Amino acid sequence: MSEVNSDWEMEMFCFQGYELPNGNTHMKLSCIGNEWTPPIMNCSLTCELSSNLQHARVNRTTTHNEITVICNTGSQTSAGMTSSTHTCQEGEFVPPVEDCSSPVCPAANATALQASVSVISDMVIRLQCSGHLAFSQGIQERVHVCTNSTWLPILEPCTSACDLPQVENAIVSVSGLQDERLTIECLPGYVTASSQTHTMTSTCIGGSWTPDVKNCAWKICSKLQSEQVNVLYDTANGVQIATAVCKTGHEFFDQSTSKTFVCGEDGVWTPDEESCLATCSALYVSNGVSERYLVNGRLVVSISCSPGFTIGYDGDGTSMTHKNYTCVNGYWSQTAVDCFPGQ
Repeated sequence: MSEVNSDWEMEMFCFQGYELPNGNTHMKLSCIGNEWTPPIMNCSLTCELSSNLQHARVNRTTTHNEITVICNTGSQTSAGMTSSTHTCQEGEFVPPVEDCSSPVCPAANATALQASVSVISDMVIRLQCSGHLAFSQGIQERVHVCTNSTWLPILEPCTSACDLPQVENAIVSVSGLQDERLTIECLPGYVTASSQTHTMTSTCIGGSWTPDVKNCAWKICSKLQSEQVNVLYDTANGVQIATAVCKTGHEFFDQSTSKTFVCGEDGVWTPDEESCLATCSALYVSNGVSERYLVNGRLVVSISCSPGFTIGYDGDGTSMTHKNYTCVNGYWSQTAVDCFPGQ
């Protein structure tokens, strides 16, 4: 090359079939301080890559003259590698680029496997177990990859996944083409402990009944027949609970205004049902005692005078030391009289 003056510029072109190390086919240079900037690079033969590379894809590295061949899933090179790196040298890749081989796996027999077979690619299939059947691990769907002429994981047939459960106090039946649906019908008076219903259904999914099968463990208690109350029903841990609150002007026999009743396994409320009673003004006895009774659903207070005291005299002048008062609609059945001295 002849000498040139500083500040000269030059454009260099590679011959056809050649390229610079950076992949370009030409470059511009400037003579600065007796040196070409950027430095002159040699053109080299271009490496041609087959467009029909089998079972692989190509990634170019940051170095333009270098490529990485990556085999598809399940494929490999003749050396047993899943990827390889090649450098372009004088128009040839070193080492030479080769196709990835595709091992052949036997066709999956859907009937024998009791599953549907979906082909994702030449090397990958998906199996879906039929109905409520499942693989040994309890899963119903699995992907298999052909590796060295073998499906991995190893193909196995789907099998029955759910055993028929034993349910207390119930009649159990199965239905469906492969007995994948379960119906539980509780015996009369019984309900399922989880939902407090007479019947429930469950489906065999992945080796388990869904939802979980529960025993029929608790009888249904009839609604409270108590009078003059407001009742709120609820369940706790599968047990029926009733909270009764007396209406205004009423109270229970023990003078409380609210009670909680729990439904027992025998279908009976505990404590025993009771109605709210009309509230009457308090009876005070200064010289005697009083006792409360429940007669025909009404509150009765019995007054008994202490010795030497009376509550009055009957028609023939006999002293009375005992008297009953009945609360009716908020009023005592007769005027209350305290005990006073007398025989």
